[in-house]
Amino acid sequence: MSFALRASARSLGFLMGYNCTVRNADLEMYYHIVDCLHLQSAASHCVPKVKVGIEKYWWSCELEELKQESIDITIIWRQHRCLRSGEINDKMVKIKLRYKHAIKEAITSADKDFNENLADRLCEEDFQSFWKSWRKRFCSRNQKLTCRRNNRSGDENILDEFSSRFSKVGECNTKGSS
Repeated sequence: MSFALRASARSLGFLMGYNCTVRNADLEMYYHIVDCLHLQSAASHCVPKVKVGIEKYWWSCELEELKQESIDITIIWRQHRCLRSGEINDKMVKIKLRYKHAIKEAITSADKDFNENLADRLCEEDFQSFWKSWRKRFCSRNQKLTCRRNNRSGDENILDEFSSRFSKVGECNTKGSS
Protein backbone atom coordinates (compact mmCIF):
# COMPACT_ATOMS: atom_id res chain seq x y z
CA MET A 1 0.00 0.00 0.00
CA SER A 2 1.45 3.35 -0.91
CA PHE A 3 2.35 6.07 1.58
CA ALA A 4 -0.08 8.54 -0.01
CA LEU A 5 -3.04 6.19 0.51
CA ARG A 6 -2.07 5.58 4.12
CA ALA A 7 -1.74 9.31 4.77
CA SER A 8 -5.12 10.06 3.18
CA ALA A 9 -6.77 7.27 5.21
CA ARG A 10 -5.30 8.71 8.42
CA SER A 11 -6.53 12.20 7.60
CA LEU A 12 -9.96 10.80 6.74
CA GLY A 13 -10.11 9.16 10.18
CA PHE A 14 -9.13 12.48 11.78
CA LEU A 15 -11.80 14.41 9.85
CA MET A 16 -14.49 11.93 10.84
CA GLY A 17 -13.62 12.33 14.53
CA TYR A 18 -12.34 8.83 15.24
CA ASN A 19 -9.88 8.16 18.00
CA CYS A 20 -6.82 8.51 15.81
CA THR A 21 -4.37 6.51 17.89
CA VAL A 22 -6.63 3.45 17.98
CA ARG A 23 -7.64 3.84 14.35
CA ASN A 24 -4.04 4.39 13.23
CA ALA A 25 -2.98 1.18 14.97
CA ASP A 26 -5.89 -0.66 13.35
CA LEU A 27 -5.05 0.79 9.94
CA GLU A 28 -1.38 -0.08 10.30
CA MET A 29 -2.32 -3.67 11.19
CA TYR A 30 -4.70 -3.78 8.21
CA TYR A 31 -2.03 -2.42 5.85
CA HIS A 32 0.47 -4.94 7.20
CA ILE A 33 -1.97 -7.77 6.47
CA VAL A 34 -2.73 -6.42 2.99
CA ASP A 35 0.99 -6.04 2.25
CA CYS A 36 1.53 -9.68 3.31
CA LEU A 37 -1.33 -10.81 1.09
CA HIS A 38 0.18 -8.90 -1.86
CA LEU A 39 3.53 -10.58 -1.21
CA GLN A 40 1.89 -14.00 -1.05
CA SER A 41 0.02 -13.29 -4.26
CA ALA A 42 3.19 -12.10 -5.98
CA ALA A 43 5.06 -15.16 -4.74
CA SER A 44 2.37 -17.52 -6.02
CA HIS A 45 2.62 -15.91 -9.47
CA CYS A 46 6.40 -15.61 -9.66
CA VAL A 47 7.99 -18.38 -7.60
CA PRO A 48 7.93 -21.72 -9.43
CA LYS A 49 6.42 -24.62 -7.54
CA VAL A 50 7.19 -28.24 -8.26
CA LYS A 51 4.57 -30.87 -7.68
CA VAL A 52 5.72 -33.77 -5.53
CA GLY A 53 6.66 -36.77 -7.66
CA ILE A 54 7.15 -34.77 -10.86
CA GLU A 55 10.88 -35.55 -11.02
CA LYS A 56 12.13 -37.50 -14.00
CA TYR A 57 12.62 -40.84 -12.31
CA TRP A 58 13.81 -42.31 -15.60
CA TRP A 59 16.66 -39.80 -16.10
CA SER A 60 20.15 -41.28 -16.36
CA CYS A 61 23.79 -40.28 -16.86
CA GLU A 62 23.57 -41.40 -20.49
CA LEU A 63 20.70 -38.99 -21.09
CA GLU A 64 22.65 -36.21 -19.39
CA GLU A 65 25.58 -36.81 -21.76
CA LEU A 66 23.30 -36.85 -24.80
CA LYS A 67 21.66 -33.64 -23.63
CA GLN A 68 25.02 -31.91 -23.27
CA GLU A 69 26.11 -33.20 -26.68
CA SER A 70 22.90 -31.83 -28.19
CA ILE A 71 23.45 -28.44 -26.53
CA ASP A 72 27.06 -28.31 -27.76
CA ILE A 73 26.18 -29.11 -31.38
CA THR A 74 23.33 -26.58 -31.30
CA ILE A 75 25.76 -23.87 -30.18
CA ILE A 76 28.13 -24.79 -33.02
CA TRP A 77 25.21 -24.84 -35.49
CA ARG A 78 24.12 -21.36 -34.38
CA GLN A 79 27.68 -20.05 -34.72
CA HIS A 80 27.54 -21.17 -38.34
CA ARG A 81 24.37 -19.07 -38.95
CA CYS A 82 21.84 -21.92 -38.54
CA LEU A 83 22.51 -23.54 -41.86
CA ARG A 84 19.73 -25.86 -43.06
CA SER A 85 22.04 -28.10 -45.03
CA GLY A 86 25.57 -29.35 -44.83
CA GLU A 87 27.66 -31.46 -42.50
CA ILE A 88 26.98 -29.44 -39.33
CA ASN A 89 23.22 -29.48 -39.87
CA ASP A 90 23.24 -33.23 -40.55
CA LYS A 91 25.26 -33.86 -37.39
CA MET A 92 22.94 -31.66 -35.31
CA VAL A 93 19.83 -33.42 -36.61
CA LYS A 94 21.32 -36.88 -35.92
CA ILE A 95 22.37 -35.98 -32.38
CA LYS A 96 18.99 -34.41 -31.55
CA LEU A 97 17.11 -37.41 -32.93
CA ARG A 98 19.35 -39.78 -30.96
CA TYR A 99 18.70 -37.70 -27.80
CA LYS A 100 14.92 -37.67 -28.31
CA HIS A 101 14.88 -41.38 -29.08
CA ALA A 102 16.90 -42.13 -25.92
CA ILE A 103 14.40 -40.15 -23.82
CA LYS A 104 11.46 -42.07 -25.28
CA GLU A 105 13.27 -45.37 -24.70
CA ALA A 106 14.08 -44.46 -21.09
CA ILE A 107 10.46 -43.54 -20.35
CA THR A 108 9.11 -46.68 -22.01
CA SER A 109 11.65 -48.88 -20.23
CA ALA A 110 10.91 -47.33 -16.82
CA ASP A 111 7.15 -47.72 -17.29
CA LYS A 112 7.57 -51.31 -18.48
CA ASP A 113 9.76 -52.16 -15.49
CA PHE A 114 7.30 -50.55 -13.10
CA ASN A 115 4.31 -52.33 -14.64
CA GLU A 116 6.08 -55.71 -14.58
CA ASN A 117 7.12 -55.16 -10.97
CA LEU A 118 3.56 -54.18 -10.04
CA ALA A 119 2.11 -57.22 -11.83
CA ASP A 120 4.62 -59.53 -10.13
CA ARG A 121 3.66 -58.23 -6.70
CA LEU A 122 -0.02 -58.65 -7.50
CA CYS A 123 0.50 -62.21 -8.78
CA GLU A 124 2.56 -63.11 -5.73
CA GLU A 125 -0.29 -61.78 -3.58
CA ASP A 126 2.08 -59.35 -1.89
CA PHE A 127 -0.71 -56.82 -1.53
CA GLN A 128 1.10 -54.58 0.93
CA SER A 129 4.02 -54.06 -1.47
CA PHE A 130 1.61 -53.74 -4.40
CA TRP A 131 -0.36 -50.90 -2.80
CA LYS A 132 2.78 -49.25 -1.50
CA SER A 133 4.18 -49.13 -5.06
CA TRP A 134 0.82 -48.01 -6.44
CA ARG A 135 0.50 -45.12 -3.99
CA LYS A 136 4.11 -44.09 -4.50
CA ARG A 137 3.60 -43.86 -8.24
CA PHE A 138 0.03 -42.63 -8.64
CA CYS A 139 -1.10 -40.93 -5.43
CA SER A 140 -0.21 -37.44 -4.35
CA ARG A 141 1.29 -37.08 -0.90
CA ASN A 142 -0.56 -33.80 -0.39
CA GLN A 143 -4.08 -35.17 -0.77
CA LYS A 144 -6.45 -34.47 2.06
CA LEU A 145 -9.66 -36.28 2.79
CA THR A 146 -12.69 -34.21 2.00
CA CYS A 147 -14.96 -33.10 4.78
CA ARG A 148 -17.66 -31.70 2.46
CA ARG A 149 -19.47 -33.05 -0.59
CA ASN A 150 -22.29 -31.07 -2.25
CA ASN A 151 -22.57 -28.82 0.83
CA ARG A 152 -23.00 -31.81 3.14
CA SER A 153 -20.49 -32.65 5.83
CA GLY A 154 -19.81 -35.67 8.00
CA ASP A 155 -18.85 -39.20 7.06
CA GLU A 156 -22.42 -40.52 6.82
CA ASN A 157 -23.65 -37.62 4.66
CA ILE A 158 -20.66 -37.88 2.32
CA LEU A 159 -21.19 -41.65 2.07
CA ASP A 160 -24.86 -41.02 1.16
CA GLU A 161 -23.83 -38.50 -1.51
CA PHE A 162 -21.39 -40.91 -3.13
CA SER A 163 -23.85 -43.81 -2.90
CA SER A 164 -26.65 -41.83 -4.55
CA ARG A 165 -24.29 -40.50 -7.23
CA PHE A 166 -22.74 -43.82 -8.20
CA SER A 167 -25.86 -45.98 -7.77
CA LYS A 168 -27.18 -44.34 -10.96
CA VAL A 169 -24.19 -45.48 -13.00
CA GLY A 170 -25.69 -48.88 -13.76
CA GLU A 171 -29.21 -47.61 -14.47
CA CYS A 172 -30.65 -47.52 -17.97
CA ASN A 173 -31.28 -43.99 -19.15
CA THR A 174 -34.19 -44.87 -21.45
CA LYS A 175 -37.59 -45.06 -19.77
CA GLY A 176 -39.55 -48.23 -20.30
CA SER A 177 -36.59 -50.37 -21.32
CA SER A 178 -34.95 -53.00 -19.19
